[in-house]
Amino acid sequence: GITGIVLATAAALMAYRLAQRFADRRSALWAVIGVWVGGHAIYYSLVSPAYSHAASMFFATAFFAHWIGARSRWGTRDAAISGVLAGLAALMRWQDAVFLIVPVWESLRQRAAFATRAGAVAACGIGALVGFSPQMAVWQALYGRPFALPQGPSFLEWWAPNPIAVLFSDYHGLFTWSPILVLSMWGLVTLFKRERALIGPVALVLLISWYVNAAVVDWWAGEAYGARRFLSLFPLFVVGLAVWIDGSAAPSRAPRVGLVAAFVVANGLLLVQYQAFMKGLRDLSPYPGGLVGFWLERFVVPWRLLGRWLG
Repeated sequence: GITGIVLATAAALMAYRLAQRFADRRSALWAVIGVWVGGHAIYYSLVSPAYSHAASMFFATAFFAHWIGARSRWGTRDAAISGVLAGLAALMRWQDAVFLIVPVWESLRQRAAFATRAGAVAACGIGALVGFSPQMAVWQALYGRPFALPQGPSFLEWWAPNPIAVLFSDYHGLFTWSPILVLSMWGLVTLFKRERALIGPVALVLLISWYVNAAVVDWWAGEAYGARRFLSLFPLFVVGLAVWIDGSAAPSRAPRVGLVAAFVVANGLLLVQYQAFMKGLRDLSPYPGGLVGFWLERFVVPWRLLGRWLG
């Protein structure tokens, strides 16, 4: 649990530095606060840090930070490092193997001889196998093969996904439980207009991650605080929000920062409601769901809890 808290904090610091490549420091700071504390990330950073999500946030952020920092000098060594980091991210949560799209794309788009580009792709693949090798060894021991789907073949319903529900359902939908991420997506679209070279790899990672999470048979991710399976996209959401905040001139930036702060407060109230329910105070705090139970009860529950405490 302590390791999870440390890794989540390190992920936030790395994401802050990453966001400064695309926005000013103040916007980057508010973006980290907004995505980290104003969404579901804080739950898996502080309340349940022993889950895999804090480590997933860390390695995903390290991966994207390395890629962005190495784009101007990209070579075989950088491709190999990216492969290792993608393998480590997949070691935390296997669906993050989708990150390999990024270094492969970056290697192939370079103006170099075919042999050089092919070598970079091969280095990326070897690095990924090195990073993912501990999981391969465990799966070999347990299942007799290095690649497996431990949850069984029925875990993914590729032809019957729930793409809308996984984003907008009040039962752990990504944007319903963390509406601040709508602003992050807005900012990413703005960034794509400015940095067109990012469109291909980043958009593919976002779209494939969305589809995989929507295709899981329990797309709501069991008993989760929000859409926990999207936490590996934490650094991209931070960058997007930073660009959105930075998108206006300094005098008019205050309303955007104020909106981010409002989302942080609203998420804090939702977390209180959720935790009160999970701790058995169900007569005071209903499970978040529906118009009243999700959107309004969070503003009432703290007063009920205070009344119980004072009474």
